[in-house]
Amino acid sequence: MRAGKTAHHIISFIKPCLILVWSSEGGIDAKLKDDMFILGYVYGVIAAFLEGLKVTDQEEAGYSIQQVFERLFPGQGRPVTEICNQYALQKSPEFMRSTRLGFSEMIETFEIFDLERDRQEQKILESLLHYVSNIACEK
Repeated sequence: MRAGKTAHHIISFIKPCLILVWSSEGGIDAKLKDDMFILGYVYGVIAAFLEGLKVTDQEEAGYSIQQVFERLFPGQGRPVTEICNQYALQKSPEFMRSTRLGFSEMIETFEIFDLERDRQEQKILESLLHYVSNIACEK
């Protein structure tokens, strides 16, 4: 299974946007595991990444999702993944809106990356960075 490697690559894309809420113990502030925007956005990024890698095995996809959330919320990957899956099954409007945003920004990042393969810079997932910046300013 490539889930661990896939999760590592996904985290490398989103971590720069989460640096303001990244804790010294690793992962992001545990309070954000209940934040519908963060969960939905990351879920969308993961879905786009898996689609871009052409991951079709459902078990591998599920484990990749869990591994990403485990890295974001150490010790809580499985329950957070289950919560996200529930929101997706219920088609929670707020969750689905942020999932679509994360998905579309990640797809856009892939397109830019394909066009500029030789460049070392990475496009920032702007909506996630903006949202996290606002959270950090409120503290």
